[in-house]
Amino acid sequence: MKTKHFAIITTVILINFFSLSAQAVNTSISKNIDEAVESSVKYPKEAKDAGITGFVLVEVGVNKEGSVKVKQVNSDNDLLKNYVINQLNNIKVSDAGNTTDELANEIRFYKFIFELL
Repeated sequence: MKTKHFAIITTVILINFFSLSAQAVNTSISKNIDEAVESSVKYPKEAKDAGITGFVLVEVGVNKEGSVKVKQVNSDNDLLKNYVINQLNNIKVSDAGNTTDELANEIRFYKFIFELL
């Protein structure tokens, strides 16, 4: 009976350990994606100079090689939409290849608001 309880407890501990390890890796990938996106998308000078304002909502995916691809986009301005798509599709996320396929296929959502202050 003690052996059975020990086996169950050991199994639960191992499952929790691997689950937490996977979450830590996933959080690291998410952080890398967020940092890459934030550093790549700025208010485009031509839009700012022309007084163009608007928003862009995007869903992006990252494959195990670290390439970011826009999956869905919604915007009230084509210039801003095309700018964001081009910027995001040129991002390469570091360390995405150091994970399993499941963790690297990260889906993220972003909202960019471009307004003159």
